[in-house]
Amino acid sequence: MIAISSLVIEDLDPVAAVNTFSEEARVIRNFELTASHAKYLMLKDVSYVKMLKELISTTNVRLVAIHAPLELFNVRRALNAVRNVESLFKLASQLEVYSLTLHVFQISPSTEMSTESMLKATRDLNKRAFREIDSMARGVFKIFIENSSQRTYGFLPMDLVKIVEGLEDTMVCFDIGHAHVNGLDLALFHEVIEDYIGMYHVHDNDGTQDLHLLPLMGNIKWDSVISAMHGDKLIILEISGSSRNKGLIRLTEVVAKALGLI
Repeated sequence: MIAISSLVIEDLDPVAAVNTFSEEARVIRNFELTASHAKYLMLKDVSYVKMLKELISTTNVRLVAIHAPLELFNVRRALNAVRNVESLFKLASQLEVYSLTLHVFQISPSTEMSTESMLKATRDLNKRAFREIDSMARGVFKIFIENSSQRTYGFLPMDLVKIVEGLEDTMVCFDIGHAHVNGLDLALFHEVIEDYIGMYHVHDNDGTQDLHLLPLMGNIKWDSVISAMHGDKLIILEISGSSRNKGLIRLTEVVAKALGLI
């Protein structure tokens, strides 16, 4: 399955974004709710969320995944991490969407910690938190943990493997642009996590900034990446844009076709 992130029209509120996506999409009619749109909805009351769900049901588009708000992942304790994700589960249940993209949790540093102790605490927190979150998923939700765009815990492939090993409903979201901006070999990264991949985030950059460009607009060598990808996984085109970029949704579809993704 292939979808487009609502990051492409992030400046719009969720209702306007759905209407715009419905009007402009021609081939790819699935979309992922980007982090800022999810945050917007989590601050609204139930009636607004219900209205959005009803709106989607009247269009030709389908909401297939939700990207968790980034603010959920800066925590001090595993209990806080789990509570944050519980609120996301509530929103997803209201929208009847069962694929959730999460980041690795990060601990706020303190002067009492060393780099070594902070790394250990972060690693232990993520193991505990995601074990509990996976249990909460109860065969209903699918959790996808994406690799970080910054060189913190979670940017390396084995970080992710160590978190998801042994979990039933939690897999890896391979964010190709994030791996590239960190200077990592994309083919080797894919090989390490291959057995755990459930989702891809597809976007490009120049190798120095997380720009979320259309593929072919940065310097990622896409031929080898595309040939390694598993077409039966959820592929999200996560392109940064706004409603002022007229035609960007359609152009995203054209590029996806040129890459052989559709």
